[in-house]
Amino acid sequence: MIYAPWLYKRVLTDSNSTAVTAFQVRVALTADNFTFAHANSDGSDIRFWDATSGAALPYWIESWDAVAQTAVIWVKVADMTHTLEMYYGCRTATSESSLASTFEDSCDFETPFGLDDMQIDNAAEPLTTPTYDESGQMMHTSVVKFDTAWHGYLYWMVGTPYPASKETLENPSILASNDGETWVVPGGLTNPLDEPPVGGHLADPNLVYNPDTDELYCYYLKMDRGANLQSLMFTKSSDGVTWSTPAALNLTWALDGQVELSPSIVRKATGEWHYWAHDSVEASGIVHRTSADGLTWGAAGACTKTLAITPWHLNVQWVPSKNQYWMLCSNNAVPQNLYMMVSSDGEAWTWPSATPIIAAGSGTWDVQIYTGSHIYASTTDTLRIWYSAYNGTDTWHTGYVETDYSDLLQAHTSDDGGWTRTGSTISKWLRSAEQYKRGGHSGKQIGGKSPELKQTRKPAVLTDAYYEIDFYDPGPACVMWKCKPITGGSLMIGANDSISAAYYVTSGRTWSYTATTAPRSVGWHKFGTLVTSGSVAKMYVDDTLVKEATGQHAAIVSNEIGSLIVDSTTYWDDFRVRKYAATEPSIVVGTEVTMRRQRRSVRVYDENEEVTPWLGLTT
Repeated sequence: MIYAPWLYKRVLTDSNSTAVTAFQVRVALTADNFTFAHANSDGSDIRFWDATSGAALPYWIESWDAVAQTAVIWVKVADMTHTLEMYYGCRTATSESSLASTFEDSCDFETPFGLDDMQIDNAAEPLTTPTYDESGQMMHTSVVKFDTAWHGYLYWMVGTPYPASKETLENPSILASNDGETWVVPGGLTNPLDEPPVGGHLADPNLVYNPDTDELYCYYLKMDRGANLQSLMFTKSSDGVTWSTPAALNLTWALDGQVELSPSIVRKATGEWHYWAHDSVEASGIVHRTSADGLTWGAAGACTKTLAITPWHLNVQWVPSKNQYWMLCSNNAVPQNLYMMVSSDGEAWTWPSATPIIAAGSGTWDVQIYTGSHIYASTTDTLRIWYSAYNGTDTWHTGYVETDYSDLLQAHTSDDGGWTRTGSTISKWLRSAEQYKRGGHSGKQIGGKSPELKQTRKPAVLTDAYYEIDFYDPGPACVMWKCKPITGGSLMIGANDSISAAYYVTSGRTWSYTATTAPRSVGWHKFGTLVTSGSVAKMYVDDTLVKEATGQHAAIVSNEIGSLIVDSTTYWDDFRVRKYAATEPSIVVGTEVTMRRQRRSVRVYDENEEVTPWLGLTT
């Protein structure tokens, strides 16, 4: 099989005639052995082929500079005795460079992890939300989104004013919007939808659309202290402006007994309605009920949860594209943050981490988060959130944020990019787009706090292997990259200002730091450590040997990035592990062969056409 419509190929041979298998082979290209003008400027059209077995070979581009006409590519070759070919010259090709497919173990830091990816940035300012009392302090909002405008608006919201935490003003009010951010009172509507009883108040509204009747349903709680009664109230509207006379449903509680707060209702399908609420008596803090019409509710059932918080105010949505219920809830503690959980049955709630998706601000409008309403757009993978909060002095507002849900979930699922964090709880380890060697992200370590912050990764244990990682040197720093054995001291390379501010430093089994001859400079550098079965270790900076030691460890069980107490921020990228052999392949790049077209009875390819490999060209 031959790549088509790639225009050029070269045969790769091994001048050392090795017989290694499943081995990472270095291919170095220069102006002397490669015509860079015939390839894409970023090397995205480069491909490697095992002509003997008829299989594509995984590869990773370490560097590609079309101007300087240099490139280094690593190819994982199944068998060095096979005929190997390199193809290029396809302008429409996109890169298939893959760190993960090429090396024995790797981490490119492109997968979301760390607090920056786990927590959505807080809204800088709250939304402007007109209220009937003219305070503009709308809270406990619940939002419904339509695919096409419903009576003039795509978004409908219910919420309650709560200035200075005045319960008498906490009455359900309707707003509408066409972008989810600019809200108005619909023409003809007079808020609020209901007034509180004498000595009592209303609270916790929830808005639901019923497509069976083409109506908005509004639920809320009525606390009547004179009657010692709490009731679930209901009103509905066919146009969002005219609402039915509020009526109590079949859920009532004695105010001085066990009550349910913050009810959230979901219509999943015709004849299938669900209700959740906070109940402090239940172990999980959440109860679940069902209904055939959204009006008459069955008995409460207990829910379970994996999130180790006490839920407070909550909101649930059914997400058809995920076949899941999604819940946002605040925690009944200080600081009050916003958390997320998902469930396939509405009763067993889970989330892969205990980290909130929105953290309470500091000195901002949202120092305590009260509740959140959410909508998921499956076509764009966008999670949209309207969350209510207060500033610590009884001023309440609602803010709006959004994020890519898949990235959010991955960040909460990931184990810090494959690195286990220990040591300082103040220092940080997170994914960053500020500096990166390749791709679009790196691992960012913010040190400077005691005890030492460590990130540890445990790759597959190999007795003969190179361990490599790219490091961004910011200048003053005290950070070491360590290859650690089962016991004893580590093999370390890094920056240690206390030993030398001018040169990189190494340390071997005896924990003795020594300055190398490799000068430090701000920017990206590559650290490498070779560990052999003969207990010989070699350390490299930018591919230059800086230390060789015998009597070292024969195998490595973990890699560690350690930031000591010197204040520094460093970046790390593209950790990889590759095999070592006493005699390694030395690749010779053959002469360029121009592919010529052969007319076939099937079709003839155009040189700019992007296709999959096909036996359609000959040499």
